[in-house]
Amino acid sequence: MNITTTPVPGAHTYNCVGLYGQRCLTVNPRWRHNLRVNWETPCDLELTALWRFVGAVSLDTNTSDQSLSDGSNDAFDARMPNMSYLDLSAAYKVIRGANIRVGINNMFDKDPPIVSANVAAVPGGRPLST
Repeated sequence: MNITTTPVPGAHTYNCVGLYGQRCLTVNPRWRHNLRVNWETPCDLELTALWRFVGAVSLDTNTSDQSLSDGSNDAFDARMPNMSYLDLSAAYKVIRGANIRVGINNMFDKDPPIVSANVAAVPGGRPLST
């Protein structure tokens, strides 16, 4: 997988896979996925579980690529770990055309990783997204 950028024609092209930060502009894990499991019971009840996974990423300015590195080493923001989130939902068919739905996003209330302000705000004021 490649997420390559060439800032201007003729400049060095760099790959942002596995990186995040001000130059790569967003979180670019090597692996991310969603896995959804549904169970429809005979009594018109449907249960759903969704596992969202975002792989670990490293700070782009800490790499050896001179197009990304600014020569410093930010130990606090150096790495964001793997993150998993679990969402649960249920739907019950009351009558034809009417359902009752309930759900919980982020069942275990996991906070996203914290990064310092100099990494979180990129030029132009757009925050990093996960």
